[in-house]
Amino acid sequence: TNFVIIKTRNKRNSHILGSWMTTIFYQLICEVEAKDQEGARKMEKADILETYVPRIELISDESYEELYHIVKDIEFFDLQNPVIRDIDIYWAKILFGKDYDNKLKEAQRLLKFIARRRNPI
Repeated sequence: TNFVIIKTRNKRNSHILGSWMTTIFYQLICEVEAKDQEGARKMEKADILETYVPRIELISDESYEELYHIVKDIEFFDLQNPVIRDIDIYWAKILFGKDYDNKLKEAQRLLKFIARRRNPI
């Protein structure tokens, strides 16, 4: 079993980064980038370091406060049947502005497709 410790400058950045890594978008990135090993995803440290991470320093204090309250309610979701959650909506609005809803639905569709292809139900 491997795990990677990601150091950040402070707790604020840890919350932001952690929230990003739980999103439907980051999970989709992981599905695409990871190696399939017996039906599970596997990524090495170098793979993780190459994944897309938004520029944390661009998150305003006001946005962070909103994010911090959403982070408390993050729940597990089934990759083969992903449900769009508040954290996904939050990040979609940051990344895609007015087109956030279309991007969320597309990410949901793609994640479901890729996860089921990797590990059929």
